[in-house]
Amino acid sequence: MEDAKQISTKASPNRIVEQISIKGIASGWGTIHCATQQEIKV
Repeated sequence: MEDAKQISTKASPNRIVEQISIKGIASGWGTIHCATQQEIKV
């Protein structure tokens, strides 16, 4: 069985797929929507 990162990578081969921890967001009553927004490049 493929995991979400593998599926996302195959679906978007020209993009970098990064996994991030959402524990801090979830404990503050955030949702997965909050964790999957675009991040700025630093």
